[in-house]
Amino acid sequence: MIPAATQNEELDAGPRKVAPGAERFCAATGVVTPVDVMIRFVVGPDGNAVPDLKRKLPGRGLWVTATREALKLAVSRKAFARGFKRQVTAGPELVDGTEQLLVQRLLAAKNERQSRAALLSSWVVIFIQFTLFLIVGVCLFTLYKDNGWTPPAVTDSIYPRFIWDQLPPGLSGLIIAAILAAAMSNLSAALNSLTPSNLRSDAASALSTGKGTPITPVELTNTSDGRHPK
Repeated sequence: MIPAATQNEELDAGPRKVAPGAERFCAATGVVTPVDVMIRFVVGPDGNAVPDLKRKLPGRGLWVTATREALKLAVSRKAFARGFKRQVTAGPELVDGTEQLLVQRLLAAKNERQSRAALLSSWVVIFIQFTLFLIVGVCLFTLYKDNGWTPPAVTDSIYPRFIWDQLPPGLSGLIIAAILAAAMSNLSAALNSLTPSNLRSDAASALSTGKGTPITPVELTNTSDGRHPK
């Protein structure tokens, strides 16, 4: 049984007003839920519902359980306009936008210091990687010149050709297989990134569920149980 006072208090008193371990009333399900598994929303200057993942945006906030189903339910029931007692724009795109923000927060660095450390670390790795490439190229150039070997017509194939012609059969096959595996891995990653982008931009607007309702990008690409990362 939810206390009447809690049911009537859908909005909080503002940012930084919720103590750790506190509970809030979910505007979608009507269930009192720990704030650790909820998302706070505020109304932006343009009247749009804005997810406040860090719980620092000014103004009173409305809370929704951090699942895709709960957020869709809040949108369909117009819980934002009812909770804020004003006209609030909160369409189906709010579900997609909130999910994207959660994924970005999960993958992004926590602060500027960590971002700089990650960037500098990537520079170090890239420098070492390209240095190794240059060393291999210089060694092959010197080897072919000293032995009077004729390089292949396509100079980019000099490395796999050297492996195939000069190394022992077992070792050469293993290295060629490793090169093909690395190439397939890069290609797979590129295709994996392009596919959801194309679905989001093109296919989502062209397909429908059969009832005239457009399929949202999240419905096309989501394969999880609908729970957001915390």
